[in-house]
Amino acid sequence: MSRFLALLFISIFSLSATPAVTGSIPPLNPPAGSTCGKVAMPSLGDMSYCLTPGSKDRTLVFFHGIMNNHAAWNGKAARSLTKSFRELRVEAPTVLTVSMGRVFFLSGRRLANGFTDVEEVTATLVKLVRELGLSKLDGASKLDLMGDSMGGNNSLHLYLRNPELFRRFAMICPANSRVSPFVSSEEWERNLKDEGANYMYSFALKKTLQHYYESDAVWNAESPLHFIRNGFYKPLVKPEPIFIGIVKHDPYGFNKVERDLADLLEKKGHTVTFTKSDAGHCYIDTEPLARFFLQ
Repeated sequence: MSRFLALLFISIFSLSATPAVTGSIPPLNPPAGSTCGKVAMPSLGDMSYCLTPGSKDRTLVFFHGIMNNHAAWNGKAARSLTKSFRELRVEAPTVLTVSMGRVFFLSGRRLANGFTDVEEVTATLVKLVRELGLSKLDGASKLDLMGDSMGGNNSLHLYLRNPELFRRFAMICPANSRVSPFVSSEEWERNLKDEGANYMYSFALKKTLQHYYESDAVWNAESPLHFIRNGFYKPLVKPEPIFIGIVKHDPYGFNKVERDLADLLEKKGHTVTFTKSDAGHCYIDTEPLARFFLQ
């Protein structure tokens, strides 16, 4: 069943694929000059990565969207972001793109080894960053973090549990929901109409979130909106700025959950920068995003 759900979600995302921060489908070849590899995680398989050289002063960790891979920084709009840095007359950051698979959603679920999926991915990422000599993960050497769509969800889970690791955080149309995926089909349909989402895409999201969150109890404790509302998120004394990229008419229905996230994060003391777009899913103007990382 899990394989069927994953394939269903893949096929539906593929049908409507538009340029995004990660680029296009099928998966891309690594950017020129990149060094790629993989490291084993205790329970979740391999974490694949590509390291694309750039400024020695800034390292950006990037989590890709669905149907992509660790070479996603070679996508069309990712190249546009690099161009935006160049137009601002600064060198683009060193980019570490990480991948746990073409379809992989973090959820905070408990693994057989006693750790959560977020804890295991975080520990693996921290070890990788240190082994690659990218950052000491303190003070001015903290990382920047970004993810789009599926990667927006994954990077958000990491950020909410480890804000001390990151200097700037940007999420582009993070894949999530205001409503539990375990509600009835009738209630979910009412919500998707309120969100203005496409019927097929929204129900594929429902099934996929059910698979990764496993139960309503996990959802109500660990999904980003609940995690913040329940008081589990502990921001820094001086919360760092956050960037959220949204589209006005997202066929997956992510735009309202993004606004809810922004409201909650602002109440926690964050300055939240919004960029709105009339383009397709996850496609945004990269110039404001480049400026955000340069703050």
